[in-house]
Amino acid sequence: MFGRMPEMLLLCTLICGATIKAPGERYEDGHAITSPLALKKYKNDKPNAAMSKICQITGKKAIVGNNVSHSKRRTKRKFNVNLFNKKFYWVEQGVWIMLTISAAGLRTINKLGLNAAMEEAVRKGNLNPNEIKFLAL
Repeated sequence: MFGRMPEMLLLCTLICGATIKAPGERYEDGHAITSPLALKKYKNDKPNAAMSKICQITGKKAIVGNNVSHSKRRTKRKFNVNLFNKKFYWVEQGVWIMLTISAAGLRTINKLGLNAAMEEAVRKGNLNPNEIKFLAL
């Protein structure tokens, strides 16, 4: 079973982009690796994770509030963000990208420019550079 281990590790690394650790090694948080093909899946290292409803530029996300009826009875509800997927041409890199942004994020890009808005979003922690979708057009 372990005769083809280097080939399997290379294949897993290429497909998932994850860090492969050998049995007996430990992760940074101290927990041990028991499987020879244990993949590191910490700190947003999930290649197939679903995108959440958060603006990549401003970091806006849904908030919780109340529906208030005429009789002032309150029931919980969610206020979603006005999100949409938008294609942009990133002049500095010479590529098309797609971002999930809110209307406020679009106004920020119009005001600052795409590159400056993305740099600010990365600095604030709203945008992970690995989450940018590059389009082949």
